[in-house]
Amino acid sequence: DFFDLSRYDGVPKLDLMYTWLMGMDGRVAQSPAGWKWGAIMRQLPLVSLDRVNGRNIKVWQDMMEHDKLDDFWMPLQMTGNYEKFRIPSFNVTGWHEGQLRGTVQGYANAVRVAGGSADHVLIIGPWLHGVNNPRARKIGERDFGPSAIIALDKMRDDWLDHYMLGAPAPNLPHVMYFLPVKNEWRSADAWPIPTTRFTQYYLDSGGKANTLDGDGVLKTAPGGGKPDAFAYDPANPTPSVSSRTAGARGGLPQGAVDNRAVEGRQDVLVYTSAPLKEGVEVTGPVTAKIFFSTDVPDTDITVKLLDVDPEGRALNITEGIARARFRNSFTQPELLEPGKTYSIDVKLFPTSNFFDAGHRIRVEVASADFPNFGRNLNTGKNNETTTEMRVAHTRILHTRAAASSITLPVVPSGATSSWKPVLVSATPQ
Repeated sequence: DFFDLSRYDGVPKLDLMYTWLMGMDGRVAQSPAGWKWGAIMRQLPLVSLDRVNGRNIKVWQDMMEHDKLDDFWMPLQMTGNYEKFRIPSFNVTGWHEGQLRGTVQGYANAVRVAGGSADHVLIIGPWLHGVNNPRARKIGERDFGPSAIIALDKMRDDWLDHYMLGAPAPNLPHVMYFLPVKNEWRSADAWPIPTTRFTQYYLDSGGKANTLDGDGVLKTAPGGGKPDAFAYDPANPTPSVSSRTAGARGGLPQGAVDNRAVEGRQDVLVYTSAPLKEGVEVTGPVTAKIFFSTDVPDTDITVKLLDVDPEGRALNITEGIARARFRNSFTQPELLEPGKTYSIDVKLFPTSNFFDAGHRIRVEVASADFPNFGRNLNTGKNNETTTEMRVAHTRILHTRAAASSITLPVVPSGATSSWKPVLVSATPQ
């Protein structure tokens, strides 16, 4: 729960959790007509947002007050408890789903504890939280085609009949996933996919990577350029472009959308590769290591991966955030020393995308993705119980000694097999 439900590696998943809890309060099934979610989520402190709309939800208050991995959170974690559960599992999620990371992690740990994948299944479609319905064919600016909607209920029922009633085992691969752009289903024997080439792409620039029009580049060898600098003001945070929240309750679009508007901001660093000479499949876990310094005791680092087409449209593929105070420990946070260089690991949501030839791979670095994630107010205090703010002046380094990079799971041709599920007729919405 601290890592991928109400928080994401300790950072509040604000849009998802707040709007959900307000609807689960027992008095309303949905937000009132005309409710200004975006304006409400800008209010501070976050711990009081339940009372802004006349509610008193203790679990919300507790989740905001406990801003590190402590005795409140530990009983809620699966981490360290997987060995207690040795049962078959049928895991379903989507590439645009808010709990994608936790579902994939649950599958991987179930397989690890069992010593093999024989009794476990993982299915990842191009879906949102409301998986596999006709509306899920088109999400954001991508139409995944008729193969996006499969006979999932029948697959689940056959699987349950086998384990619960002794029926014949369904003929299912261990891992089944939808590959966007190719718009086809693939299967693999394990997760991550065997023979995946975890490939580092390095950030570089001449010191002016700010905005889409800057000089940031993404390369396969470490750079040596000047640091990039930006000011992050919590009063004017870098906005979220799309949301993983079911039902788009906060008003944001969902799925992959054009990010060029946000890439015009000075607080967004943009690093773009040269056009690809041939297509590349990226499927699996995505991580980044960012070297930085700042003048505040705490701040956040966000990383986003995008697919840029020849016309310049930049579609978000996956994203992640890391809070600087948790760079070494979630249980014993450590504040920053202003001006000192640190490295921080950023875990992005797992993803899948086929980058076509002629497309470019892009990485954005910033310090906010709001309201998807709660803001770091840069003071070193509990960000969810204070209203005090500071502007952070942050530098991102990309020298050979401090080589900021993103690691992409490149899947070689032939590493997976085609999978042909039974489809359900669906029309674009």
